[in-house]
Amino acid sequence: MSTADRIAALRAEGEAAVAAATATAELEEVRVRFLGRKAELPNLLRDVGKLPPERQAAENAQCLRY
Repeated sequence: MSTADRIAALRAEGEAAVAAATATAELEEVRVRFLGRKAELPNLLRDVGKLPPERQAAENAQCLRY
């Protein structure tokens, strides 16, 4: 699974979690789970910076699309 595919999957999971949240505290849990320091999404985005320069631009463009 490519980085962009994984980000798309995380977006779908996050949107479902936001839709299912019924209280502000639950929304905060969703925020931390998907965007917190140890969450998968920020780590995926950091990993793009470790790619060869010729792949970074393409991966960034795909990631930002989501």
